Order: sequence, then C-alpha cells, then structure tokens
Amino acid sequence: RKPDTAPLVHLMDKHGAKVEETIVIGDHSPDIEMAKNAGVRSVYCNYGFFGNDTLGADHHINSFPELLKFI
Repeated sequence: RKPDTAPLVHLMDKHGAKVEETIVIGDHSPDIEMAKNAGVRSVYCNYGFFGNDTLGADHHINSFPELLKFI
C-alpha cells in the first residue's frame, strides 16, 4: 500500500524505467510520499478527491490537459 515504494519499483524494473524518466501522478498525499521515497518526480492533481498537497509535489496541475507539459 502507498506510500510503500515496492509496487512502483517493481513496475519500473519490469518496464526498464529509470528514476529520471518516471513520474507519479496523484491526488492524495500517499501518492506524493511514495514518489519522494522512490526518488521520482511527482505531479499533484489539485482537482482530485482528497484536497491539498501537504508534502510538496514537484508540480501541480488544475486540469488533466496540463499534465502534457510534464510528459
């Protein structure tokens, strides 16, 4: 369960993704905490169900189309 990094690291290993090319996109603090713990970038969705980012994501978006500038 998030913020455990094991599932994320497993997927990165399985698909050959490097830390510097991985982004976690989330709308809840455990999503951002998992990203930080794994050393990957994070994008917080301000419009998500859970409210404000309290952990300091690398980027914030207010709508899904804004995500395109980070990928």
